[in-house]
Amino acid sequence: MILQVKNAAFSYDRRKPVFHDISFELGQGEILSILGRNGIGKSTLIKCILNLLPLDNGSILLSGRDISRLHGADIAAIAGYVPQTGLMAFPFSVFEFVLMGRAPHVSIFKTPGREDNRRTARTLEKIGISHLAGAFEKSR
Repeated sequence: MILQVKNAAFSYDRRKPVFHDISFELGQGEILSILGRNGIGKSTLIKCILNLLPLDNGSILLSGRDISRLHGADIAAIAGYVPQTGLMAFPFSVFEFVLMGRAPHVSIFKTPGREDNRRTARTLEKIGISHLAGAFEKSR
């Protein structure tokens, strides 16, 4: 399993739970959608999965390893996260933005190589957005 969430619970104030008793598994190559109305805890769950927020209860295993024992770089090598809000300082294309997800696999003084570009193109193709590769985000 790539991701295992077991009996996960989270609250911001330890009184009113945002979610509780969430359990699921996600295997290699599987796709998961988290659906629900605004304010129900979808983004909070993702932040907990990436160890950006600590669970109140339960556990999360990423590639069989407890996320509470992993460093941010270890998690970044397995999973990527793009916040739903925020302004980019520079106008990156869709391809360049996805390519940034390869950063944990590229040495600090190197630039992404052919393999990184190939993987990025394959990822865009796999999720059906290759046609957006050269597009840029419109100004807000």
